[in-house]
Amino acid sequence: MWYKKSFKGWGWITYAPPGTMDNPNFISIACPIRDFNNYRSIIGMVKFDIPLKDIEQILIHSNINSDCLTYLATSNGMIVGASSYNLLSIYALTDKDKNELASAEEKFITMQKKGEKIWIYASKVEPTDWSLITVLPEKALINRIHTLQWQYIIITVLLFFVVILINLPYINSIPRRLNELIKNMKRVQTGDLSAKLHTASGDEIGQLIDNFNFMLESIKDLMEQQYILGQEKKTAELKALQSQINPHFLYNTLEMIGWLAYDGTPEEIHSVVRSLAEFFRLSLNKGNDITTIEYELQLVKSYMHIQDFRFKNRITLQIDINDIHNYIIPKITLQPLVENAIIHGILEKPNKQGVVKVYGGLNSDGMVELSVEDDGVGMDAEQLDKIKKGKLPSSDGSGYGLDNIEKRICLFFGIERSLYFQSQPDKGTRITLVIPAIPYNQYKNMENQI
Repeated sequence: MWYKKSFKGWGWITYAPPGTMDNPNFISIACPIRDFNNYRSIIGMVKFDIPLKDIEQILIHSNINSDCLTYLATSNGMIVGASSYNLLSIYALTDKDKNELASAEEKFITMQKKGEKIWIYASKVEPTDWSLITVLPEKALINRIHTLQWQYIIITVLLFFVVILINLPYINSIPRRLNELIKNMKRVQTGDLSAKLHTASGDEIGQLIDNFNFMLESIKDLMEQQYILGQEKKTAELKALQSQINPHFLYNTLEMIGWLAYDGTPEEIHSVVRSLAEFFRLSLNKGNDITTIEYELQLVKSYMHIQDFRFKNRITLQIDINDIHNYIIPKITLQPLVENAIIHGILEKPNKQGVVKVYGGLNSDGMVELSVEDDGVGMDAEQLDKIKKGKLPSSDGSGYGLDNIEKRICLFFGIERSLYFQSQPDKGTRITLVIPAIPYNQYKNMENQI
């Protein structure tokens, strides 16, 4: 019986290869059951049968590929199980191979088997007398290495494309955001300071956009500061030029009152003084340097009322203004032009009589155009140049240049030229004032926002 084969003498546990027990398809493990009162007496046994196919599956899965061989063998050379019985017939170790393996210092050795280089690894399976032997043909190792290399390459390529796909939105956003930044920089070059960009990213492009937005805000602040400083400077220069004009008119008017003191009556002097007071009330304009064309025309009328006393109504003023009464104009602009028309035009005629016309409206360019025209003696180009610079005195020694008036107008409106002259000797002179058309209410709103 099989159990008689299992226990001989004082045996404890028996590990039986297939075929040594009653069933060749199982590996058996048997253990005796001894009598506790008589330890020498065996009263039974326990046997475990392990299917051989399960062991063979374990051996198959332990190989790196199908060209390798792993098998179990007893100390007397009996085969317990193998991953491949076909390869076993080729690579099974002979007694000579086992002796060489046993004498080797390392458990992993190489040898030639039927002209082929193989790697062999053997280890004891405790507590049995069995050995687990693995045979690795060199070509199988090379094939396995090549397979691993290709797997690594494929995995690396797949990971590369996965990383590309994951980061594709971010990669695409880099040129898109750079193009938007370049586009907005070009807008800034044209003077558009509203070209801000919005970004929620903290990367280098996002930091660049944040710095661009910061630069825009800094430019806006600097421009606003420069504008305020420029307005203050412009106001100071306007007042300085204004202070140069007012004394001229006051000097001429007082000179006229002086003449009236000799030739006129107290009533005439009283009327002139009241007209002069009215003139200065209008010219003060409650401390504002800018007024409307309507108020400027009232100033001209007050001035002409004073001149009527001086020149005995020999000079006629005609006004024809169309729909521009509420547009702005620097105060005391038309009055000096009318004064120059009288002094350098009409009073240079032998009879000292004539007409001064003030007319205007909006021109084809949408600008305010005002003309002061006289039928005086006229002048040539050289005389026109002198009168602009105030170097052409009148016959009575009065008169002053128009360059300060033009400077004051150009400084306020930010234009290069505002006065245009036409004159012919013995026919008269026309001075045309051209300024931007700005309604007074719009100007006051702009002024309040500064």
